[in-house]
Amino acid sequence: MKFYHGEADEAPGHYCTVTGTEASQIQLALQIDGIELTGQLLRLAVVTDVARHVNKVVLAELTSETGDLTGLYEIPFNLKPHNVVQLQSKAIDLPPLELEALPTKEELEAAKEQQKRKKRDAN
Repeated sequence: MKFYHGEADEAPGHYCTVTGTEASQIQLALQIDGIELTGQLLRLAVVTDVARHVNKVVLAELTSETGDLTGLYEIPFNLKPHNVVQLQSKAIDLPPLELEALPTKEELEAAKEQQKRKKRDAN
């Protein structure tokens, strides 16, 4: 997604085109949900005052063919922290792991010898 400085309905011309990289990233991000955004561009317009402080941020939806504005969605700054709920999974208590000791070098060699004897006896 590209950002630009200025009013949301005045996107610079070079922001109204999609590069190949941008198109592939959009497909990667949205193909999981089965959403197809062909023909649409999403841009974030950052509107500032004279002192360059951000007044508002607007998500602008444009058509990819002509760059015409099809929707504006202002992102509010005045949301209080208690309005946002973080999703957290519930804790799960697991018992401690019970691991068996690894065989020693001598035990491994003895097992190999035993396999060799079984093969000889079978032949």
